[in-house]
Amino acid sequence: MMKRLLVSSLSFLLLCSVASSAHAQTPTATAPSQQTTVSANSIHSFTPFQLVHFAYRGSLGQQGVPGYSLLLSELRFGRTTAESLVKAGITAGRVSPDAISDREYLNGVASQLKLLDTL
Repeated sequence: MMKRLLVSSLSFLLLCSVASSAHAQTPTATAPSQQTTVSANSIHSFTPFQLVHFAYRGSLGQQGVPGYSLLLSELRFGRTTAESLVKAGITAGRVSPDAISDREYLNGVASQLKLLDTL
């Protein structure tokens, strides 16, 4: 059991580091005619993946969200949900307050939590 948890955790962390390095690439400039307009309601400082990863690392502990294996336990017992995680992200200043009413964002967080719960 412990070996499975360790392997799963390491796999998750590797996936997170790969995704982080992909996001760290310098964006190329686009001509003004090619730029798209994004509404204020769809702007979030963290993607659902980033928020769940941030929580998993224990970075939302001050907002009452445990990290690592304790977060996995909270998920399994239903004490941590997508909504509670988004609220904690808002309190921490990592997620736009509009995210709590954004069904697409909440569904994205819920999907990431389900993936995390399979570890």
